Amino acid sequence: MAIKIAVIGAGMAGVTVARALRSIADISVFEGVGGWMPTRRIEEVVFDHGAQYFTIRDERFRDSLKAAQADGVIQSWNGEAGSLSGDGLSQRFQPATPRYVGVPSMNVLPKAMSVGLDIQLDEQVLAVTGENGRCLWRLVHWRPR
Repeated sequence: MAIKIAVIGAGMAGVTVARALRSIADISVFEGVGGWMPTRRIEEVVFDHGAQYFTIRDERFRDSLKAAQADGVIQSWNGEAGSLSGDGLSQRFQPATPRYVGVPSMNVLPKAMSVGLDIQLDEQVLAVTGENGRCLWRLVHWRPR
C-alpha cells in the first residue's frame, strides 16, 4: 500500500482508528497500549487508575466491540455513580447511559483491540512536521537505547 499513516496514541481511540484504517493504508501506532485505561500492579495489588468505565454511543463502535463482549473482554457495569461537593458526597445516582468495563481490568480491551496492529513500543515521537499547503506530514522519531 502506498499510503502510510501514523497514529500517535494507543488508547481506545488510537487503536479504533488504526483498526478502521488498516484496510486502506499501512498503519503504525506509536505509544504503549492502554492510553487512559492503565492497570497497575504493585506486588499482589492490581488496580485501574485511569478511566473507571467507558460508554458506547456510536453503532459502528458498538459493532466493533461485539466480539470483545462475546469473548468476555468487556461487560456492562451498573454500579452507582456519585458527585462530590466541598463537604463530601452530595448525591448518588444511576447514570442513564449504559457503561462498560474491561474484564478483569480496564487495559485488556485496548490490548485485545491492538492485536495484529503495528505497535511501535520502542520509538519516541519527537515532532510532527509538514509543508504549507500540502497534505504531507513527517514524524521525527527515534529509538531510545
